[in-house]
Amino acid sequence: MNDDIILWVIGQLFVGAALYGGIRVDIKNIHEKINNTANRVSEVNERVDKILLKGD
Repeated sequence: MNDDIILWVIGQLFVGAALYGGIRVDIKNIHEKINNTANRVSEVNERVDKILLKGD
């Protein structure tokens, strides 16, 4: 009986570690997408500013 409990606990630890790792990767990807989007927005703002200044 004790062996079953020990194996169950070890299994739960592995599952928890896998979930934690997956969540960390997802959060990292979200941060990268946010940074890329912010960079693109800055570039677009610069282009719009240049277009508006040419019109004057």
